[in-house]
Amino acid sequence: AKYLETAGVIHADNILITQKYDWISLDDLTENETKTLEEAKQICRQITKQELPEIKIYSGCFSSSGKEDTSNVGISITEEDGKSYVGLKKSLLQNTFETGKYLLHEIGHHFTKADDYDDKFRDYFRELLTASIVEKLREK
Repeated sequence: AKYLETAGVIHADNILITQKYDWISLDDLTENETKTLEEAKQICRQITKQELPEIKIYSGCFSSSGKEDTSNVGISITEEDGKSYVGLKKSLLQNTFETGKYLLHEIGHHFTKADDYDDKFRDYFRELLTASIVEKLREK
């Protein structure tokens, strides 16, 4: 990778990609969507044993040209002022399992400040899983 940089190839981190999230109010969620989100939060609280970050919901993520990134279903954001939160795409709120799975993933980014392929991010989940199993073993 260093060779590519010395040859003048721009590192992906240096490419500016402007994305706009269409945030929606939690008050605009249906009763079922609100219930699903609350259940997913309970799952994450039980697994992480930590206070959850602020969770926002968006209807879509759009490029500067207006094209929607349909693969984007979750995000962990830290703004320049240090404020951080997790965002989930509204379409996830149809299923507690899927919502919980993606919320937990984004919460992992929130707490580790690491990307998907960073050992710190993967270790976070290994530690959560191991702690959960140890807790269950000690209950017996």
